[in-house]
Amino acid sequence: MLRTCQRRSTRRAFTILELSATTTAVAALVCASVVSLSSIRNDGRNKKCLKNLARIATASASFSTSDEQQRLTPAHPLIGIISGALGEVEWGGKSGRGDVIGGSSADFESSIWGTRLGRGPASRDLNKYIYGRALPNFTTNPGSNNGNWVADTNLDLDIFRCPADRGYTGLHYESFRNSRLSSYDHYGNSYAANALWILRMVSSCRLLSNSPFLRSADRVPAPSQTILYIENNARFAWRPNFGQIGCEASPGDTPPSAESAIIGWHNRPSLFNAAFADGHVATIEMKGHYQPQPNVGIYPDCTDSPDACYNFYRCATIRGPGWQLDTLPAAPIRSTIECGGGSASVIMLDF
Repeated sequence: MLRTCQRRSTRRAFTILELSATTTAVAALVCASVVSLSSIRNDGRNKKCLKNLARIATASASFSTSDEQQRLTPAHPLIGIISGALGEVEWGGKSGRGDVIGGSSADFESSIWGTRLGRGPASRDLNKYIYGRALPNFTTNPGSNNGNWVADTNLDLDIFRCPADRGYTGLHYESFRNSRLSSYDHYGNSYAANALWILRMVSSCRLLSNSPFLRSADRVPAPSQTILYIENNARFAWRPNFGQIGCEASPGDTPPSAESAIIGWHNRPSLFNAAFADGHVATIEMKGHYQPQPNVGIYPDCTDSPDACYNFYRCATIRGPGWQLDTLPAAPIRSTIECGGGSASVIMLDF
């Protein structure tokens, strides 16, 4: 009798439990991979942002050596002439599309941050120090169908654009929030200069600076602590005063209730990238500012009572862990920029 030999299979099917566990493990690995890739991408953007700020700080040092007044940050020629020209963003970058005058957002050629109204890339002095050339000035030359003005809004001046800049993230001017543009597209710049000014109306009126802005590099008392440039969304991050009272200020025209969370370009609450007056860059925490003790050194250019001077400079001294915006106790610098006459409205008590 012929026998056939049959081999029994030793394989067995996955149970539902095992299949479910395997699927869960694979899903977890995929999720972890996505998170890891996202983290790598965010880390790359952050490094690029810091690299941008480092290049801007280096260019500022070059500008300072060639500037008559040895200032670290260029002052835009419209400062002291028109209302709103405060110097925070128009020191470098392209034409912006935000804050359109007399029209809809579609009429972006009429943006107050654009070429038509005098804030085009040719007027932003740091551009030439970063890109090694002067950009053409199209202020009075719109081109066919305003083509030159439009082209200035489309320039790729990558150093002035943080790769994570996605626009308003919690506390800034209402017009910026409503535009739904990135800071780079709204203002022409992802970064803001530290342009803290102190108002003192004197007979020979000049803009007074109590920050690195409009001040020569050698007159910044603590350059390694003093912020020169910062992510634009951090401009008002110092206003919530660590829960203390006495030095609050209206945060632009954004409702005060928006102060609860201020997020930087890299989706980190209260953490922002900054460049300092000595040229180094770092990530800092800015959530309010310290109120100093009564003795802050001297109260420069103060003719009021000692108590009034203290209250004024207590709020003017704006500092936090590892950073400061003010240059006290050094005296404010009286610039060559006029603030009298019809243009006095441009002077702001910026705290």
